[in-house]
This record gives sequence, C-alpha cells and structure tokens, in this order.
Amino acid sequence: MFEFLTFVDLIVPPIYFIIFYFIAQSIKIRNIETNSSYKYYYPGLLVKLMASVLICLVYVFYYEGGDTTSYYRDCVAISKSFMGHPFQMIKLSVAGMDEEVWRSFDSETGWPMYCYDPYAFWVDRLVWPLCLVSFQSFIATTMLLSFICYQAIWRLFQTLVYEFPNLQRQMAIAMFFIPSVVFWGSGILKDSITFAAVALFISSFHTFIKLKKQVFKNIVFMVFASFILIKIKPYIFFALLPGTTVWFAGLFLAKVENKLLKASIAPMFLVVAAVAGYLVLGAIGNSLGDYRLENVLFRPYLWEGYNPGMLASGIENFVILILTIYLILRIKVFNLFRLMFRHHFLFLSVTFSLFFAFSVGLTTSNFGSLVRYKIPAMPLYVASLYIIFSSYKELKAEDKEKVFLKDEAAENRKV
Repeated sequence: MFEFLTFVDLIVPPIYFIIFYFIAQSIKIRNIETNSSYKYYYPGLLVKLMASVLICLVYVFYYEGGDTTSYYRDCVAISKSFMGHPFQMIKLSVAGMDEEVWRSFDSETGWPMYCYDPYAFWVDRLVWPLCLVSFQSFIATTMLLSFICYQAIWRLFQTLVYEFPNLQRQMAIAMFFIPSVVFWGSGILKDSITFAAVALFISSFHTFIKLKKQVFKNIVFMVFASFILIKIKPYIFFALLPGTTVWFAGLFLAKVENKLLKASIAPMFLVVAAVAGYLVLGAIGNSLGDYRLENVLFRPYLWEGYNPGMLASGIENFVILILTIYLILRIKVFNLFRLMFRHHFLFLSVTFSLFFAFSVGLTTSNFGSLVRYKIPAMPLYVASLYIIFSSYKELKAEDKEKVFLKDEAAENRKV
C-alpha cells in the first residue's frame, strides 16, 4: 500500500484540486454568457476528478494492484531515472527503449515492466512527465491525466452540442456521467487515453471539415490523435474510418447542387466507406471465435455480476439494453437508416460503436476487461440513442405534415 500511497498523496492532490477548480471556474465564467452548455464544465470535471481518486483507492485497497498501479510504477521508475539521465529519458519518450536507455535504470530507480509491450509502453512514455511534475504522487498523477483527457472529451461534447443544441443535458449525460465510463476512464490506463484521442479526433475533424476554423491547429490535433490511437490500440482508429468517410462525403455532397453529379459521386463514397469497413475487419483478425455484439454493448448482465463492480456495470448495461430494444421496436430499421443518412454525425457514432464493439468482442471474453475496453464506444453509443429518439420525433412530425399537405392539395384539386 505504501508503495503507491505516501505522505505526498495527502499534499499534492488537494493543491491540484484547488488549481483545477479555479481553472474550471475561469473557463466557465469566460464562456457561459455565449454558450450555456458551459454550465456542465465544472460538474463534469468534478465527477472525473473524484473518479480519479476513487480508482486509485480501489486499485490499492480492493484489487491490491493491477494495470494502473503497474503503469504508475513504471512512470515512477522513468521519472526517477530522469533526475540522473534526462536526455536518455527524453530519448525513451521519443524513440522508445534501447540498450543504452535500459542501462539508465538501476535497483534504486526500478525498471519499467511494460517496456516489452510496445502498445502498453506508450502509456508509460506519455504519462511519466505527469508523474514527474506531480512529485511522483499516484493520486495527483492520475488527477492530472484525467484533467488533460477531460479537455478532449469537452471538445467532443461541444461538437455534439453544436450539432444537436436541444440535447445539451442528454449529451452531458452521455459524455460525463455514465458511471462505468467515468470510473474506468479516469485512471492511468490505455482506455482513458484512447477515449480522449477519439474525442480529440472527432471534434477536430468536425471543426476542420465542417466549420473550417483553426485549420492548421485541428489538422495537428487529428494527426496527433490518430498517432496515439495507432500506437496504443490501432483497431480503434480503423473503427473510425467508415463513419468519418461517410460524414465527409455527406458534407461534400451537401454543397453539390447538380443532382446528377451528386447521384454519380455518392456511390463512390459508399464504396470507400465499405473498403474502410473491410480494413477494420481485416485489422482485427480472421478468427470470429464466439463473438456476439451483445458481449460488448450489453454484458455483463445483471445475473453475471459476481462482484460489486460487475453488478454496477450489469445495472448500467441493463438500462442501455432496454433503451436499445425500445428504440428498435419503436422506430424500425428503415427509419433508423433514414435518420443516419440525415444526420451524418449519427452515422459516424453508430458505425464507430458497432465496428468498435465487433473488434473488441473478437479479442476479449473476460467481462472485467470488457467493462474497460468498451469505454471509447459507450459515450457515443448512448449519445446515438438520445439523438435517434429526438430525431425520430422530428421525423414523425415532418411526415405527418407532408401527409397533411398532400391531403390538402388533393382536396384543393377536387374543388
């Protein structure tokens, strides 16, 4: 226990919390008059910071170690070695581990255990500077990582609010307040970083392609997010390709006034999206195993909750399953496709969630791992449910109006 929680954890985290509080209040005050959605900035951040502290305590006292404590131990080793070999540790961050860098570690600093796993080691390479500036405090390092990741998630929330301004509260729930996502997405884990990377990629793509603002900045963000995803979990990047292709196509075709040209170009984009989807399936392997989509999106079930964490996740999954069944029965599959092609962001969120679930379902059968691995998909999936429900009501109202106008026109012709 004292390896991970020390006296420093009683001092640095409260200081960080005060700093983050004033930053959050400043951001809120600066923007609340022009953007009412900023009322969610501090509550969302507060929940994430509290989850950061909680996940540290759970891993130390309940699990007695695990992935996040191992990452932290590696970051402590690297930050200690930095004090004596700064250039070697910078080299490690940029180029990875080699024999010369390895010799910079000793029994006093410890050795990074994840250096033999290139995907996991990227977490060490990204997080150790945070550990250094946090005075090697486990809780403070986790809080600082959560604060940074939260900024990317907030950008995605702003994208959703821009596209669906009447769904602020629902989008806030999807992005900030899903219990399993908040908890498992607030630790020193791959999933915390990859969810932030997904959020950064989508929000930057939207700002660059649709809004055409801060072009260079958002291109850099997209490249950086893509790099992080490819280095840590490549299949997540591939799962983004089909939806972003169709989203780009929809924005492009919306500007084409010639209907014949539009009809000629549209199939080409669909072929590209289909090829992208094929690449996703190829990237995740040839063996289908015992895959079922429900394993990722809706399991563990309530009766499969063999510990408090799984039971809480089972309750959450049960609610999402009921909402999904309700929407499918109410709107029908045909209307779902109408809505997806009407709202290009909805197409992206649905296809990403499904491709992501498929790829995770092929490679993971352990429910404890599934709860963590599905984090990047769940906020967008829940957001999709809210969007579908709201958009379907609008679609029904429009269809009724069309029927009314058609009947009225027919009556007028009779007269």
